[in-house]
Amino acid sequence: MKGKTEQLRKRLLTPTLGGRENAFRWVLISAFVLALGYVLVRGVLEQPRVPDNFTNSYSTSPAGHTALVQLLGERSYKVERRVTPLNRLGPEFYTTGGSCLLLLEPDPAEARGNASEFAGLLADAWRAPNIVLALPKRIYVRDWQKSGDGVGMVEDEYSLAEVNDLLSTCGLTDQISVARTRGPALLSADRKFETKLHDEDIQHFVFANRRTEAMFDVLVSTDTGEPVVISARRNMSNTAAVLISDPDFISNRFIGQGSAASLALATFAATRCSALKLDESMHGLATHASLEYLAATPPGLWVTLSIFLAMFLFGWRESTVLRPAVADTETRRSRGVVIEGVARMMRRARDYTAASTVLLRRAHAHLGGGPVQVHASGMAGSTNSALPKDAREKLEAVQVVVEDGALNVVRVAQVIAELRQKPTGTSIKPKR
Repeated sequence: MKGKTEQLRKRLLTPTLGGRENAFRWVLISAFVLALGYVLVRGVLEQPRVPDNFTNSYSTSPAGHTALVQLLGERSYKVERRVTPLNRLGPEFYTTGGSCLLLLEPDPAEARGNASEFAGLLADAWRAPNIVLALPKRIYVRDWQKSGDGVGMVEDEYSLAEVNDLLSTCGLTDQISVARTRGPALLSADRKFETKLHDEDIQHFVFANRRTEAMFDVLVSTDTGEPVVISARRNMSNTAAVLISDPDFISNRFIGQGSAASLALATFAATRCSALKLDESMHGLATHASLEYLAATPPGLWVTLSIFLAMFLFGWRESTVLRPAVADTETRRSRGVVIEGVARMMRRARDYTAASTVLLRRAHAHLGGGPVQVHASGMAGSTNSALPKDAREKLEAVQVVVEDGALNVVRVAQVIAELRQKPTGTSIKPKR
């Protein structure tokens, strides 16, 4: 008995200083560093899927559509820019008189990545939302070699194969295709407006046959008769679908030239919609990059660092509420002194019966389940769940014999230890 007490006293008085506390802090720091490193490294290495091609409605470049949005706003159109995926179109797009979706010069590569959405919008007899699709023509890339206050750009054109490939993505190649003719002027259907934009190629539609031609109304054509803006006839569906083959007359570069603005307004009037939702998800904007890229590049980087700093301070504060090593050592020392004192009193008084009885009584609470809630009429509280029947019977089978002295304590401790280590169904015979 004395030897066991001495071993317990030494173990309590010599704890490992700061073991669990320091381990917890190291785990916390490691997790924080790994998470921050993942976001920053992944964001720096991963670039946007495509660079900005300057055809979006925010761009003031020659290929942008800032002037068109301003013009439509002055004519009481409600234009809303959106970057949500096409597969998340709301039900308002599929009702008569609902919102009109504007797809102005989508990048062909981005369109291929949304092939199912494009096919759902335009194929299958135009059972689609109100939509205006302006096919791409010009592409601008930044010229990093040019210096000055402005941004240097190099102009190029998509090939006819790329533009026709977009029509194929929409499921329209069996009805229309695209060709180019040099130098004609643009003419409205009522012949009120005629504008020659330039002497370059005009991109126009070619109908597959006369039957297909009868399915569309021509809103804008060249002065030589090639269709440039067409719309599906109303008897095909309850929606309005408008296709623009050459987007030059709605771009910043040419919309202010001649009657180009009037041609643009006539085109959008054919939709019979006043609410226009302009899709910007296919122009290579930064919003189309991955979340890691946005989080690792300014201004998103400053938000990321602020969040991680707050997480670090909160986590470190939580780690400091653990009991300090010094206080834990003092508690262990006090506990050891109390145990040693009780053991000496028991040895001097030779009264081990009381200790054995207390151990048995505490074993019921210690081995039982956790506290369970009790709710009944007029009372509420919690209590410990009862011991299993076999475990309770094993504890009740232990007999405290006054003549056995310290052996009672050993017997009770042995039964409790075996109950904690073995399933309750095993048989335990108390030793005497």
